Amino acid sequence: AEVLLTISEMVWLRSGPLLRVMLGRHGTANLPDMHREALAAMRSRDADAVAAAILGDIEQGIAQVTRSLS
Repeated sequence: AEVLLTISEMVWLRSGPLLRVMLGRHGTANLPDMHREALAAMRSRDADAVAAAILGDIEQGIAQVTRSLS
């Protein structure tokens, strides 16, 4: 399972940004930029806010892919 996790992380890091651009045609322009929120939280050293922003980004991505495939 650890090997699969590593492969998943590599694929996501390479495809995630492109996926956001491609799905931009389906409404991502109106979504909050969780990357900016994560960076702001890092600057303020707020670990809980960083975790929330990253989780929010992942959840947005899952929701967009799900909507696009429907």
